Amino acid sequence: MTTKHSTVHETPVPTVASPEQVLLEGIAAGQKLGGYSFSYAMGQLNIYVWQSNPSIGGWYQVGSLPIGEWFVVADRRGFLLPVAIQKVGEHSHYVRVDPAPLQGLRTLTASS
Repeated sequence: MTTKHSTVHETPVPTVASPEQVLLEGIAAGQKLGGYSFSYAMGQLNIYVWQSNPSIGGWYQVGSLPIGEWFVVADRRGFLLPVAIQKVGEHSHYVRVDPAPLQGLRTLTASS
């Protein structure tokens, strides 16, 4: 598999100096973390970077993810983001932003 770098985007992919994590809980939850906006509603997670070109993030189907396993996030083009998600309950997810995409995890790709 070819590694894709942030040069694919005109807008730099946001990263953080050290890992940061937030818990999204409830049927409609939203948070900002490390330059990303996260919103969750009924089994779907939206990851968005304001004014990115081309668009960074997208909609992710997270309702059927197994509880406890971390997934690295990729956009629609397969570009790995330094973002990972873990389902911890029916409507509860940890979202983590790292200095670089996490290795060794299964990938969750945006549906749109």
